[in-house]
Amino acid sequence: LWFCSNSKIYCVNNGKIINIINLPLPSGYYASNILADKFGRIWLAFLNKGFYLFDNNKLINIGKKTGIERYPVSSIKEDNEGNVWVTTLGTGVFCFHHMYVFTFTETDGLSSNSIKEINIDSKDRILAGTLDGLNIIDNDTIINFKTGFENDLYTYIFEIKPFGNYVYLGGGFKDSFFFKSLNNNGVNIISRVVSSIEVKDKYLITGGWGNYIKVYDRLENYQTVKKIFLEGDTLKNIRVNKILLDKNGSIWVGTSNGVFLLDSSFNSTRFDRKELNSLSVSDIGQDRKGNLWFICNNGVYLYHVKKDSIMEFTNFKGNDFIAASSVAIDLKNRVWIGSSNGINRIEYDNDNISVKNFDRDIGLPSNEVSSLFCDTVHNNLWAGTTAGISKIDLDEFDKESLLSHSILIETILVNDTAVNPSHSFSLDQNSHANIAFSALNYSNSEAVEYEYRFDGTPGDWEKTKEPRLYFSSLESGDYKLLIRGNFGNGSITAPAVVEFNVKPNFYQTLFFYIVAVLTGALLVSLVIYRRVKIHYKREGERAGYRAVISELKQQSLASMMNPHFIFNSLNSIQSFINKYEKDSANEYLAKFARLIRLNLNEADKTFILLIDEIERLKLYLELEKLRFGERLDYEIFIAPDIDPSKTLIPNMIIQPFVENSIIHGIIPTGQNGLININIFHAPMPKKLKENFVAIYNQSLHKSAGNIEDNPDYCIKIVVEDNGIGINEAQKQKYSKHVSRGLQIIRERISILHHYSGKDELVTISDKQALGEKTSGTRVEIILSPNIYSVQSD
Repeated sequence: LWFCSNSKIYCVNNGKIINIINLPLPSGYYASNILADKFGRIWLAFLNKGFYLFDNNKLINIGKKTGIERYPVSSIKEDNEGNVWVTTLGTGVFCFHHMYVFTFTETDGLSSNSIKEINIDSKDRILAGTLDGLNIIDNDTIINFKTGFENDLYTYIFEIKPFGNYVYLGGGFKDSFFFKSLNNNGVNIISRVVSSIEVKDKYLITGGWGNYIKVYDRLENYQTVKKIFLEGDTLKNIRVNKILLDKNGSIWVGTSNGVFLLDSSFNSTRFDRKELNSLSVSDIGQDRKGNLWFICNNGVYLYHVKKDSIMEFTNFKGNDFIAASSVAIDLKNRVWIGSSNGINRIEYDNDNISVKNFDRDIGLPSNEVSSLFCDTVHNNLWAGTTAGISKIDLDEFDKESLLSHSILIETILVNDTAVNPSHSFSLDQNSHANIAFSALNYSNSEAVEYEYRFDGTPGDWEKTKEPRLYFSSLESGDYKLLIRGNFGNGSITAPAVVEFNVKPNFYQTLFFYIVAVLTGALLVSLVIYRRVKIHYKREGERAGYRAVISELKQQSLASMMNPHFIFNSLNSIQSFINKYEKDSANEYLAKFARLIRLNLNEADKTFILLIDEIERLKLYLELEKLRFGERLDYEIFIAPDIDPSKTLIPNMIIQPFVENSIIHGIIPTGQNGLININIFHAPMPKKLKENFVAIYNQSLHKSAGNIEDNPDYCIKIVVEDNGIGINEAQKQKYSKHVSRGLQIIRERISILHHYSGKDELVTISDKQALGEKTSGTRVEIILSPNIYSVQSD
């Protein structure tokens, strides 16, 4: 039993007082509520005198830090996750969690919340370099160290290097960089232009801008021993960001242009690894196995010293390392990486690697972590952010990760009908299953990440933040679904198991296969017989039926859809459903169905209204835009003197060119694509005009509309893209492939024009070959008045 009376805490066991703790409070403090939690911390509420936490022989005024000091605490309770719940009179209920994180800010006495560098001195005091000077944290008390340069414009600190009773600082004062040595409160300016410091034996090694480092003799009043250029022998725009003396005595120099090594005479050679050349290296750390970790501008690189190999971390299993800034290694050889996304913890053993991200959800003041330091004396990880500095007690952190959690299967719906979650169930392939589950985490429900996979299948666990899974169209067979919760601090629940069976469809049975084979053989025989018969019949009538064949080809083209397009569309719909993006799935499915319906309705027509052709084209482009997102855009322009609701044009003559632009032009660029479609009146080519006049006079086709008596103009359709261009596209093809759809359109327009001259009715040009600066392809289609018509009112 625990109770508090007159500023003392008493622990009673079997009716005897076994421990008395004297609190650093004046007499007269009597606790109205007291709780000893499972981690050995004691929570105390004093009537009208505040709310405190006694932890590790320290009394912390939690009420003052959280703003509830003036409100009476009516109850203190702990749940089985280790969270402490506090009810107050007047300001509500509070949940205290992740107590292994303790944060200091300007409110607590920091000179600036922006922390650039952290280290520890010989007196076990934490030294925090900020944008406004040096702060010393001694036993959770903050001291602003006075350097004498507090009135300078720039007083930020890049580097802190303790050595013996000295602490060397590299920072910015008087509009330039230099470093100082501190002994007690003494300040000694040694040199300018310093952003990184290292000590080896009697030598002090510094680096800054200019492609060089300097070596000083500490025992000879810091006389300059050597100035070494890192690369070449001239000043260059290369900045030294980090100097590290490893366990073998080698000196590594991380710069804005790669990594360099210094030998025993401080001569410089480039660490010539292609993975690191020209990269900006902001920090270097060495783990307890002797491996080196390089923090670079495009990720994190692990150099296995014994294997002489490099492993790259940029985006490892969904964890982003691109914005990494700093590195620290703890007593368990876990590697902690600071970045703009919080802290990534890497645990690795040979080829077994796990990565976990920690951010504001565990109590960090900001996700922008600029510096890390591991205090191995007290086993604390210090994280400097743009909003303060946090101390993470790794002992307490590891204790909390051992707390047990479980996952609960709440409901299972098969075709919206509930089934018993504790029993296996069956469903048809056309059915769907909706499985809801939960793993309670009161401290931060959003920190729970669910992982699932089917037992017996290779690969990693799939991850999701949603507490439900939706399955449909599964292959027939027996399934065992494993679901577990990951709480982010190393705690992972035992997997919950859901067993079910998917029954095969009728067409997957043996009987269906036999019938299908026999039916298929009969149909093939009939088709072959039919095709042979038609072939011999057309051989004698080929000239007379050329136009009919072309028309049939066009109808076939109009009724078909690219199988890759259908496949991608179905994949996109499935992706939206799996992500529970119902609105997007419905929108995509509606447009896809509408496009198929239009293709089927218009397939047997020779001519269709321009407005219907444009509608079908927009549906196709909208579907592709839903798939590619911001990577695809389009613009359609119809001249004001063309009425699309009355103008009839040949069926399906634009879409194949647009499809070619996307597949062969835009996709290979890997960049954002734009398709322009312009429809307007244009002067008719001379030869085509003469052909039209002859046909018009013979009354083979009479055009309607405003220009029927003026054959000088035709309708021109121009399709333009900003892809790689037709010339480059042809180079990249493995064979001289000719699009069958485009060939059919060329033949059909020629026949409809009754034209066999040399002027091209369909021209495809490379934009750069036309003298334009941008790449891409331009397609021009000419329709004379004998191939389009304008309906009268």
